[in-house]
Amino acid sequence: MTHHDCRTEISTNKRLQCRTRLSMINLVLLVGALLQGCVNGSSDRLDRLFALQLRTSDLPPGWQYARGAIGEWDQESKGILSRTVVFLGVPERQRAGVVISQELIDYPSAAQAENAYPDIVQAEIPTKSWSWPEQVNFRSQADQIQVACVQDPDSAGTTWCRSAAQYGNYISVIWANVFEEQWLTMEDLERLLESVDARMAAARDQP
Repeated sequence: MTHHDCRTEISTNKRLQCRTRLSMINLVLLVGALLQGCVNGSSDRLDRLFALQLRTSDLPPGWQYARGAIGEWDQESKGILSRTVVFLGVPERQRAGVVISQELIDYPSAAQAENAYPDIVQAEIPTKSWSWPEQVNFRSQADQIQVACVQDPDSAGTTWCRSAAQYGNYISVIWANVFEEQWLTMEDLERLLESVDARMAAARDQP
C-alpha cells in the first residue's frame, strides 16, 4: 500500500467515524425530542385534567378540598391518565361518611373510553338494589351516563350515590353520600352533576 493510499484510508476512516458520531448525535437528539414531546403531551393532558376536576364551586357551602391523588383507573403505560379529588365538610360539620369525591379518567381516544365505560359502570355501580334517584332529573349532555343510589343499611337518612359518565375521551366517576336535610341533599347532588356535566361537555366539544 502506498503512502497516498494510507492517507486516503485514514481520511476515509475519519469521515466514517465523523458520520457515525453525527448519526449518533442526531439519534440522541431525536430520542430526546420525542421523549420531551411525550412529557409535554402528558403534562398538558394532566393540566387539562386538573382544570376539569370537581371543584368547591360545584358544591353547596360548607365543603372544602381535602386531597388529590392518582386515580384507581390510572394506566400511564397505556396512555390512560386518571386523578381523584376528595372533598370533606368544614370541621364543625365533619363526621364519618360525609365525603364527596371524583375520579376523572382521560383516555387516548373516545373509542377507548367508550369501550372501557361498561367495565367501569359494572365496577363502580352495583346492579342489585341500586337505581336512578327520582330527584335527579336533568338533561345530561354526556355520551353515556349512569346515576345510581341505594339507602345506607346502617344509617337511616343516608343514601349512597354514584355517577359514571363518558364525554368523548373522558370518563367521570363521582361518589357522594347524600342526606335528607343537610350537607348534601338530592337537590344538591343534581346541581353538582349538572355543573360537572356542562363543563365536561364543553371540554369534549372543543376542537
